[in-house]
Amino acid sequence: MTRYHYSVIVVLFLLFVGVASAAFDLPTPTIYVNPDIYYPVDEILYLEGRAKPNATLQIQFLKPGAKPLKLVTRSDQNGEWVLAERVPLEGGNWEVRARVIEAERTSLWSNPRIIKSIITGVTIGRVNIRFSAIAFLLMIAAGVIFYLFFRMRQVAREKTGLQIEQDFSELRRNVAEELRHLARKRSLSKEEEEHRDKLLRDLEHVEREINRRLKDI
Repeated sequence: MTRYHYSVIVVLFLLFVGVASAAFDLPTPTIYVNPDIYYPVDEILYLEGRAKPNATLQIQFLKPGAKPLKLVTRSDQNGEWVLAERVPLEGGNWEVRARVIEAERTSLWSNPRIIKSIITGVTIGRVNIRFSAIAFLLMIAAGVIFYLFFRMRQVAREKTGLQIEQDFSELRRNVAEELRHLARKRSLSKEEEEHRDKLLRDLEHVEREINRRLKDI
């Protein structure tokens, strides 16, 4: 190993020591109050901890496969800090840590705390809607749709029944007119008598069929 390599190693070591000492100059904050389970749609996330007095803290939320989330708060003159706000965490286990930020320096991260986020609804803009409310609205919508469908079928049946009755009335008038025409004759031929009897039978058959279909509507 050449003198150049030794020089590079020494420089890197000194930089590491300098960064580490700068970090150690800032006391590591702590988190001592956090929820085990958090419902983002329903709750405000509340965290408490201790840090250097009058310091700026960065709160970081990590979850595998999710985009990290970073928030900022400050400690008071006694070193107490609080974070209380609605945090949009997706469902799953989140690791939350805190560190002090001061100028160009940062402290070490605090020991991680685990928060389980449970999604019970959706957020649209600033409005939070629970899944139970969505299910209730869907039930109401399904009921309205079912009623409208039933009503439309009922109206369609009434129109169909009315149309059938009108058609049958027209048919009956035509048959009656033809029977009256035959009745005005003094004598009927055999073919005319057979035609008259067929008209009466057909009229009776059509009437029975129409009555049956009207009951099925």
